[in-house]
Amino acid sequence: MCVGRKEIFRYNTNSSENLKTFCYSAFIVSQVDYSNPAAAKWYTTQLDRAIKAGFRGWMYDYGEYTPPDSVSYEGHDGLYMHNLFPLQHQKTCHDYLVSRFGNWSSKYAPDYVFYVGSGYIGSQKYTWAHWTGDPSADWNKASGLPVQLQASLNLARPKQMIVLVTKAGLQ
Repeated sequence: MCVGRKEIFRYNTNSSENLKTFCYSAFIVSQVDYSNPAAAKWYTTQLDRAIKAGFRGWMYDYGEYTPPDSVSYEGHDGLYMHNLFPLQHQKTCHDYLVSRFGNWSSKYAPDYVFYVGSGYIGSQKYTWAHWTGDPSADWNKASGLPVQLQASLNLARPKQMIVLVTKAGLQ
């Protein structure tokens, strides 16, 4: 399936012809626009390629970096889409994997796993593993062990199956 860039990626709010890219670390990236069914379909073909190559899991990270000056297929700006993007991303992956492998009904994990580092209300319906992020190796209440514990407990409340916490080098 060949879909043009305009149908897949977000665009600048000041021009419907300029692909919205942004610099993250050393990379120039863009964001798939899951509000467009054609883009979601295109993305599932990429997932299918990964499954055929033998992958059964991956991590979704950086879902919280929707550029504020981007515009979605539905016409919403990046601020509006900031929380919806990870939800749409996770739903697209979940729906594809269920269509490919079926629903999992055991109390154990399915034959696949993806875990996420961002989410929104309803994300726990589509993911069963959540990573709390990159903590600092200290007792800082904003980014250290205390907030990791709080994040883990908050994720457990909506019955998130698995919560992953990274904590190395705590002194």
